[in-house]
Amino acid sequence: MSKRPILSLFFIMVLVITVITSFSLAGCKTTVAAGTTAAAAETTVAAETTVTAGTTAVAAEKQVTLTFWQHEDPALKKATEKIIADFEVANPNIKIDYLTTPYTDHITKVMTAVSTGKGPDVFDIGDWDVPTFVNKGVVAPLDPTALGYASVEALEKDWISGSLEGFKFNGKIYGVPIEFNTFSLFINPAQFKDAGLDPTKDYPKTWKEVGEIGQKLKIVKGSTWTREGFDLPSFDPVWTMIDFSAFLAQVGGSILSADGTKCLLDSPEAIKAFKTYTGLITDYKAGNPNVGQNSSATPNNDFASGELSMWITGPWAPSTFTGTPLEKTYMVVPLPQTDGGTQEATTVYALGWMVNANSNVKDAAYKFLDYSTKQQEYWMQTQGYIQPRLGWLDSPVAKAKPYMDIFLKDMAKGKYMVRANNFQEIAASMHRAVQRTLLEGMSAEESLKTAKDEIDKILNS
Repeated sequence: MSKRPILSLFFIMVLVITVITSFSLAGCKTTVAAGTTAAAAETTVAAETTVTAGTTAVAAEKQVTLTFWQHEDPALKKATEKIIADFEVANPNIKIDYLTTPYTDHITKVMTAVSTGKGPDVFDIGDWDVPTFVNKGVVAPLDPTALGYASVEALEKDWISGSLEGFKFNGKIYGVPIEFNTFSLFINPAQFKDAGLDPTKDYPKTWKEVGEIGQKLKIVKGSTWTREGFDLPSFDPVWTMIDFSAFLAQVGGSILSADGTKCLLDSPEAIKAFKTYTGLITDYKAGNPNVGQNSSATPNNDFASGELSMWITGPWAPSTFTGTPLEKTYMVVPLPQTDGGTQEATTVYALGWMVNANSNVKDAAYKFLDYSTKQQEYWMQTQGYIQPRLGWLDSPVAKAKPYMDIFLKDMAKGKYMVRANNFQEIAASMHRAVQRTLLEGMSAEESLKTAKDEIDKILNS
């Protein structure tokens, strides 16, 4: 029998092995540790995979970089960096490029970037800016399946009732709230006692009582204010809107008509709400808008320092009291209501994370949103956020949150602020109206007429 065919087959086998080995060394490096089964390992020229001991090498996931822009807040940044680090460990193929910007510049920076078809893959905005971003086509509708739900309806059932409404537009949901808030009334119990009041019984239930009690709590020596009994936010249009919207809702009023085409600030309801709101300062003189250190960056400073006895703020506020006299002694009571109002109401608002409509890594973006909204206890412990994704409100962490019952009850009465494509401009106009009355003494009717004219122009521009 001839040996030629056998020798040919041998050389062919050597050649094949050589080619395969050369291809593997030139195009891909795969390291398989001891004890590893590499049966399913797949490699490409562009990929490099390291498989550790005791694992099974499966199809290598493509490495992606996700950009995330967030408004600047030192405590929030620290907490978010921990979320990102843990997420990257759980998802080693995803790297997050994280950037923060001061709140006053954040929205403009994001809108400018995403309007060019670029910008971050994920970014945070307030629910009040959702209509503007949706109408510009720069945010993607939320894919419920990416968060593990069969439908939008199934997703909504797994969140606190109404918490997703702020991110809904024309029947679609465009983001998820990372924090869901209401504003309640915070009081300084020691100062109540100093004024001869029992904070557990004598706290104000109506705005009239806020004014009356505020008079008793304030300390003024000559022209010097040592302590305000109560004050309104004078530093930020959005804060003005959050506070004033509750007053407006309690009397059945609205800034805009139902179709959003006309300003209603000349209505009897709006005038009543505005007089009740500004009257706490102009009539009762419970506080002075010219004193205090509150700002957009430190909105709770005056209350935490003891220079303000009563203040409207949210569940996250106690995280800003650390190291102050009120860190463990503050009290929270339900948001007061309007005497003769038509309904009990509070304001609810949310800051949420959105996905850029032009993102090329939407799957990774949704995975990040899903992961982040499941860290409810962490957000509560570090930021005081009530994360509205359900499944944790009966946990020890939630039950340990002081005044959680007050916050949840106020949330149940909550109404979102006006939904408008020009919210920021409307808020600025409303803020100016309040300032005209508080600082210049302009009547409610005259100030609201000016605001109405401004807003009607905004709506028709």
